[in-house]
Amino acid sequence: MSLSNNEAVAQYVDRWIKARIDDSSYVLGKPLLLTEFGKSSRSPGYQVVARETYLPNIYNSIYTCARTNGTCGGALFWQLMAQGMENLSDGYEIVLEQSPSTVGVIAQQSNGLSSLI
Repeated sequence: MSLSNNEAVAQYVDRWIKARIDDSSYVLGKPLLLTEFGKSSRSPGYQVVARETYLPNIYNSIYTCARTNGTCGGALFWQLMAQGMENLSDGYEIVLEQSPSTVGVIAQQSNGLSSLI
């Protein structure tokens, strides 16, 4: 069975995050903050649902690590923009007013990590 591109990317990202977590835990002994990730709206066939599947996969890895006293401290997606900033768009931006369902995804991660404090 062949994987769709989204599935292949998700598997790669999962392996990549695990490797960074392992490095931060066992090699560096330092906290880890995952930054500048996202899903480009300029990709062929892009739909918001793709982003709303991609972000929780990353967030779940971070939350699981943090919940088990791992080195993950959080994540910063690329990039949050306000309406009217379209001239700075690179395809990865999230405009909260235009993506209310994505707000829920982000809030759930924030609330989950906050509950661990």
